[in-house]
Amino acid sequence: MLVMMLSEFKSEVEKFLSETGVAPSRLGREALNDPGFVSGLRNGMEPREGTRSKVRGKMQELRKASQPSAA
Repeated sequence: MLVMMLSEFKSEVEKFLSETGVAPSRLGREALNDPGFVSGLRNGMEPREGTRSKVRGKMQELRKASQPSAA
């Protein structure tokens, strides 16, 4: 169960990066003050749920900021 959740999280991060063009280092820096976070994730790091929640929140925030506002 945990492995599936981790693989889903990793897929979620990769999809976000590809769809938005946000640099992996920027996501890590803005979410956790860790520009190497995505690199670590890609190399097998297993973040805790609280860390995943912070990253998801930052991805949501960055996604909203990148969308053109309706004027």
